[in-house]
Amino acid sequence: MPLELGFDEDSGILEFPLTFEDEESPRLDQRVAPALEVIRANAENEAITSILIHPNEARYKLSAEQDILEQLPPGVVATDMLSFARFWRARDRLKWTVIPAQTRLTVRLMVTTEEEAAGLTFKFQHLIKTVDENATLGADGRQLVLRSLKAGESISVEIQYAE
Repeated sequence: MPLELGFDEDSGILEFPLTFEDEESPRLDQRVAPALEVIRANAENEAITSILIHPNEARYKLSAEQDILEQLPPGVVATDMLSFARFWRARDRLKWTVIPAQTRLTVRLMVTTEEEAAGLTFKFQHLIKTVDENATLGADGRQLVLRSLKAGESISVEIQYAE
């Protein structure tokens, strides 16, 4: 979010819109199937889904939350707001660059983080053949996931592209 109305300076506050809100009609427990379809579509677009569930009327809201969590599409991870916020703050403060190496098929990803971070993912246009021990290669061959990083840590990842 911008600081004040000038839009010249960043406030440091990250804002994530709600996808679902438990107080809307019909009741949340009656919207589980449509909610799961939206969650699936968001996941396909690599978008987040956020659900606000107030602690009142716990009986049917808890049931709806359990149904949603038990039926999440493959690869979709549920988390609490504190973990979510910490991930996005760490991601926002991450500094990185890609440096060409000695051969045209090799590059080095240099990463520095101010905060502890896990699950940071980089997506490349080129198909990747191998990465070193600081990352794991995604199933599609174009993504890599960094190992968990400590606050203030700097690492490099050697990446070899496929021919």
